[in-house]
Amino acid sequence: MVLNGVQYFQPVVSYVQGSKGVTWEGGVRVPSIAWWPGTIPADVTNHEVISSMDLFSLAVDLAGGSLPTDRIIDGRSIKEVLLHGGRSPHQALFHYCGKRIMAVRHGRYKMHYHTQEVLTDEALSALCRPRRVQNRMGTFHCGVCFGAYVTTHDPPLLFDLDEDPEEAYPLPVEEHAEIVYEVDHLVSEHQAGMAHGLPLFIDEYMGSPVIPCCNPPYCCCRAKYDSKNWF
Repeated sequence: MVLNGVQYFQPVVSYVQGSKGVTWEGGVRVPSIAWWPGTIPADVTNHEVISSMDLFSLAVDLAGGSLPTDRIIDGRSIKEVLLHGGRSPHQALFHYCGKRIMAVRHGRYKMHYHTQEVLTDEALSALCRPRRVQNRMGTFHCGVCFGAYVTTHDPPLLFDLDEDPEEAYPLPVEEHAEIVYEVDHLVSEHQAGMAHGLPLFIDEYMGSPVIPCCNPPYCCCRAKYDSKNWF
């Protein structure tokens, strides 16, 4: 779909498995629209892979500023992608569940080291209800990152998302050893430079209204928020 005056990053239109909270394509594949009359070309469709993390770096770049140097910034400016149809600045995108890398997107390929079972809302609700943990603000969260609902793949699962966005047909890894090696190398580089930051969603920060509350059955909430306080 192309709207007048809009550049639309459009995925292949087909069924993808999974939903929010998992690292299958259904949990991470989202189309984006960029609109800036007179600056972003109209009637353009671009299939480059970008990330929501790129928006901060893009805003700084467009404003002529400089990124902070006292911390690692995961996002990259996508100005060239938006304005000139350039290539994605990302060599790879790493999909996490908790602190574990579940899958990696590299060009047209995606490699899964671990996969989560795709549960129905009813099954997920039943799973989360006895396992949810309440923090001091009354918010409950349930994530399926470990345990019986996660499968580890050795060798990993490899998919060509240009041909198989449903992730239904794993490629024979022995015939794509070069891709597997490249992704493994990118993961090693990424982990070597990883600096774990302080999570926002811990008790010290629970007064922030940015907390997503709620998205049943992944979480439920008893807290209320007014313009000044949680209570």
